[in-house]
Amino acid sequence: MRRMLTVMAVAGMLCATALTARAADVIDFDSLPAPDLFSQVMVPGPFGPNLAFPNLQLSGGVVLGSGYWSNHTAANGATMPNLLATTDFFRLGDGSLLPGIITGTLSPGHPYTSLDLDLFNGYLGATFYLDVFDINNVLLASDAVQLAAYPDTGSVGHLGVAGLPNMKWFRVRGDQPQGSIDFGIDTLVLGDRDDDGDNEVPEPGALAMFVALGVVSAVVVRRRR
Repeated sequence: MRRMLTVMAVAGMLCATALTARAADVIDFDSLPAPDLFSQVMVPGPFGPNLAFPNLQLSGGVVLGSGYWSNHTAANGATMPNLLATTDFFRLGDGSLLPGIITGTLSPGHPYTSLDLDLFNGYLGATFYLDVFDINNVLLASDAVQLAAYPDTGSVGHLGVAGLPNMKWFRVRGDQPQGSIDFGIDTLVLGDRDDDGDNEVPEPGALAMFVALGVVSAVVVRRRR
């Protein structure tokens, strides 16, 4: 009996480990030194407007350094030195304009249920939105934050949604007038938290571990007989 209890305790600890929430994945745009101005970004190139990460595809913005964004600081929660910015009035190095909306699509095989990001406003005070959709383009959830124009106090905010197992793609937009759009995002956190901030998604090996626990327990009981 003691041996059986020991085996079950060990297996139980392994199951608990398997059920531990996976670490959230963070995208911070800081892997390369980036230009400070939209006009210094040549496309196509490593700074956008189409960026591919293993778990996420982003479009509509370019990676810039903090030189242009005096509110993009570590004191405001930014990961330094870069952010992903968009505008519809500053032209890129090739003369093209960005759409003024940043979109992201989850890569196949990388499901998440939550998304958080920091937002840094630019030219005009506005309300900004994070809209999340499923694979059929049905709106699942939206979050909003009202920000002052940079560099005024209150020009930095946070957007986040959670508890969305069918999340497939998202967009970040503001209600600044057309021709005056100017904002950036940073520190995208893709995770599995629910609406209460808890992580309820087990690792893929959890189910297999439970099966293994049942098998081990059955073998031990049979041997004891």
